[in-house]
Amino acid sequence: MYKTLDSFNFRGKRVLVRIDINSEVRNGKVSFSDRYSASVKTIKEL
Repeated sequence: MYKTLDSFNFRGKRVLVRIDINSEVRNGKVSFSDRYSASVKTIKEL
């Protein structure tokens, strides 16, 4: 069974998060993708 973020107490701890977005770059700007939205939820939870 997978553990969830609710299974851990992160208070006072340093957390390293690696986010693999692999977004397309158009005209020198990164295109917005659904992966950004999913990542924001995790970062806010931490």
